[in-house]
Amino acid sequence: MVTLYLIRHGQTDWNRERRWQAQLDVPLNDHGRGQALELGTWISRLPLGTLYSSDLGRALETARIVAECFPKGLSVSPDHRWREFDAGALAGYTIAELRELYPDWWEADQRDPVGTTAPGGESFRDMVARVTQAATELAEKHPAQTVGVVTHGGPVRALVSHVLGLTGQHLDSLYIDNCGLTVVEWGPNPRLLALNVSRRWLG
Repeated sequence: MVTLYLIRHGQTDWNRERRWQAQLDVPLNDHGRGQALELGTWISRLPLGTLYSSDLGRALETARIVAECFPKGLSVSPDHRWREFDAGALAGYTIAELRELYPDWWEADQRDPVGTTAPGGESFRDMVARVTQAATELAEKHPAQTVGVVTHGGPVRALVSHVLGLTGQHLDSLYIDNCGLTVVEWGPNPRLLALNVSRRWLG
């Protein structure tokens, strides 16, 4: 069993525009860097031994800012399995644009948001498989330890939905803020300990 502190990256300009970044490498904006610094300062007393991160720039930059806030610093290990959902040809568009440009995919995704594959990309089920594999490897490598993972909204939702046994119709109810913190105990009987905690909620 490992305790995972799952952190969504800081804000980007595309987050503000509500544009689907997916695996495109969109950088943090200044507000996102400030969010990462605030989060790092806030959690710097937690017993994190190491940080893992998606290898996309917005997550890596968030991880490095957070790591520097710890008194002795933390190492940051990139892992591509913690990347955001691979939306393939759908990346870079807003929801309104997707509904207009890809109506067949949109309708299929509304019927089956877990199993529908993005053109040239993956399905939500595929993402669940890769992030649960990554989490299981962390549990084997860091038993009874606390590990930070800086990732994206999609992988956090994937792990939470797996832990809670949520079906596709409930996925839209899971929202993760930029630099929101979610805590999961991962092992044979995983548990959700906290969901999307941030200074926005705690004051």
